[in-house]
Amino acid sequence: MRQRDRGGILTRSLVGKGFVLSYKRPKVLLYVQDSWGLGHIRRVSKLARALERDAHCLILCGHREAGWIISQGCEYIRIPSFNVPLSKGVGGVFWGPRSHFELSIEEAVKLRRQLITSALDAFAPDVLIIENRPLGMSDELDGILEHSSAAKFFLTRGIMTNPSRVGRSYLSEVQRHALKTTFDGILVAVDRRVWDVAAEYDLDPQIANKLEYVGYLSEPIAAAQIKQLRAERGIRNGERWVVCSAGGGALGEHLIDEFTRIAGGLQDVVIDTIQGPHSTSTWSASLTSTIEKPWGRFHSENRSLPLLHAAADLVICPGGSSLLEVMEGGATIITIPVQPDKDDEQALSSSRLAGFYPITVLESYSDLEQTTKKVLGNLPPKLSIRETGALNVDGLQRARELILSAASKGLRL
Repeated sequence: MRQRDRGGILTRSLVGKGFVLSYKRPKVLLYVQDSWGLGHIRRVSKLARALERDAHCLILCGHREAGWIISQGCEYIRIPSFNVPLSKGVGGVFWGPRSHFELSIEEAVKLRRQLITSALDAFAPDVLIIENRPLGMSDELDGILEHSSAAKFFLTRGIMTNPSRVGRSYLSEVQRHALKTTFDGILVAVDRRVWDVAAEYDLDPQIANKLEYVGYLSEPIAAAQIKQLRAERGIRNGERWVVCSAGGGALGEHLIDEFTRIAGGLQDVVIDTIQGPHSTSTWSASLTSTIEKPWGRFHSENRSLPLLHAAADLVICPGGSSLLEVMEGGATIITIPVQPDKDDEQALSSSRLAGFYPITVLESYSDLEQTTKKVLGNLPPKLSIRETGALNVDGLQRARELILSAASKGLRL
């Protein structure tokens, strides 16, 4: 006998001459790979939060920010990162603080593989979820996944990179083979109308048949919470709140510099600017992460950034995962992609989503001041993406159902 229940899987076991009913919560392990920003760790932490009532969730990641991003209802293990402290980068690319470890990429991958294997053996998950790339940033999962009996899902944000480059990195031949043979399903965290993964990346039918478009993994922000946030910031009725955010901060230094240059010329607005924890810019204050400037508040980082995104009237950012956070609150958006390839994920997601939501995509910083003033002069009413119903943002519920269903099939009495 097996029944689904909100507490886990209802099972029965033989004790003496009778049966005793008991609950067994499935175990879900989620692997987050290193990234320039915080979108990947935020996406996975939201999924774990949606699961934690019914499952034991363990996240493997290399992000130092995990301690304040991941819910208290979920456990995590921080493994050495290819960013920090193993900051040799991939393919000779460096970002973030340099490591004190003198390890080659091969040595770093070996260390990471050993730690991942140990975690898998000790936790023995019923479901294994790999986010971003099927075998990891440097194929560090190659040969490891096959030894786990867990149900395996690949979780993708949908727009992985420009289709012209997908074969060089995200879906190399070994990655495609893993999707065909190792994974039971592929959770696509996007509205298919925005990005059809199978068509954009010309996927083999063996892979395309595993796709499940669950929708964006987005959490609603209540109107009452937004009202409270605006009151805490001191926003008066009729006053406009501008947030300029570089998200995680990597490569966003130019955006922050340009915005702070023009901020003093913006009239009758409240301003918060966040450079992000991965920024390479120096921070002048030793005892605080927020500095009061003549034009507003300047933050080195802000742990409530998704809430600031939702509560503002205008958000200026590079794009990426910040967009859904903004859309949950209904703010207008201006994006300036900062990725090295100007036709990469940030630009693609901004331009595609602009067909469903008020987003202005800029290619040049020279247009920032004029565009910001123009947008501020004609801000539309704040309407969240849930109010308009323009996009499927209920991916957490659908992904949760699929994962728990897979877990229930794998559990034994």
